[in-house]
Amino acid sequence: SVSSAPAVVSAVMNAADNVYAGGLIGNSHGFTVTECYAGANLTVTGSTVYVGGLAGRSNTGLFSRSSCVGGSVAAKIEATGSVVYAGGLVGHNGAAIDNCRADIAISASATSELLAGGVAGSTDNHDIDSCYITGSITATGSGKNSAVYAAGVFGEALLDASFSRIYTETNITVTAEGGATADFLIAHRSPSKTIEFEKVFRFANMTVTVNGNAVEADEEEPEGVSVLT
Repeated sequence: SVSSAPAVVSAVMNAADNVYAGGLIGNSHGFTVTECYAGANLTVTGSTVYVGGLAGRSNTGLFSRSSCVGGSVAAKIEATGSVVYAGGLVGHNGAAIDNCRADIAISASATSELLAGGVAGSTDNHDIDSCYITGSITATGSGKNSAVYAAGVFGEALLDASFSRIYTETNITVTAEGGATADFLIAHRSPSKTIEFEKVFRFANMTVTVNGNAVEADEEEPEGVSVLT
């Protein structure tokens, strides 16, 4: 476990294979992280890239009362690869997240697949509560057959889940030669899975664009989602 640890990290990482990079942990296997602060400035290049303000990848474990905030840019992340998972807190998440915050500036590019989100690029954990995310995500699919999923909360959510008390004020800009999906909350989910929201908020001044075209919010927000002005 990691507790009450401040970290200010500035790193440039280049590899031919997988890269795991985070403000606190690169690849987390069951870590419990509580009351930690990370200020991350990461530039990462690899075949498959996992990068996040707190951790690049988490398989299990818990992130609690931790943040990547403060300063002019708390988490400045630049990532390039064939496949990229980029998140304000975790790139590819399998951990429980409770009461965490991130102020992010993510710029990511992938030739094959890119998943980017304010909380996580991809998550397969349903236990995520009380997160506050601000900042911006710029996602680029540079291959003709590339797929980009970018959103204010999760690029991709893989399981049945109920997400509660999440606030996002994250502007999303997507440019893609191939397919692209962008959303205010979650860009991609399995049709067979059920996502429920409880006290989830997005700010009215959020912007989402794909190839220069604004993505309009649904006329009716999903149940449990409110818009703050």
